[in-house]
Amino acid sequence: MPHAPPVADVDFDQILRDLLTNRESRDLGPEQALLLYCKTLATALSAHVAGIWTLNKATGTLDARLVWDRDTCDSENGTDLTHRTAGRPVDEVDQDQIVAIADTRTDPRWGAPTPEAGSSAELRAVLECPLHTPSGLTGVVSIGNKRAPREWTAREISFAAAVAGLISLARLCCAKAG
Repeated sequence: MPHAPPVADVDFDQILRDLLTNRESRDLGPEQALLLYCKTLATALSAHVAGIWTLNKATGTLDARLVWDRDTCDSENGTDLTHRTAGRPVDEVDQDQIVAIADTRTDPRWGAPTPEAGSSAELRAVLECPLHTPSGLTGVVSIGNKRAPREWTAREISFAAAVAGLISLARLCCAKAG
């Protein structure tokens, strides 16, 4: 099976500078800011979806909070996403490890196939970065590629980790303000 091509020359440093200095994004509400980060990740990495998953400490599972789909330009909130929580590699992320899965069909960390297996909605490659606050792990940012496996490059992983850090800071600020 052919792999998806790597991202073309993208200036990830410039994208990060824009996220940090964009005056328009400072006026966004918490959910709008998180959606901006998801859109930026999916677009910059030429991925199909990007989302934020919150750690449910009572059950030890990751629950979907927000997912943006590049193909449809739609976003969904967590209430619609409960069927997508299966198979997430919580243990590795909990140990502060970035999880880069080139092919969800062959990587044992991904878990059992989802109802979408074999369809165009199936995630074939996933990159997950932990989200932290001073109290510990709070969730993950997940970037997914549909239809074809994909090798994540070191540049892509570093960029996703940097945006995950920004999301962690944004969530911490929202928690302190609320």
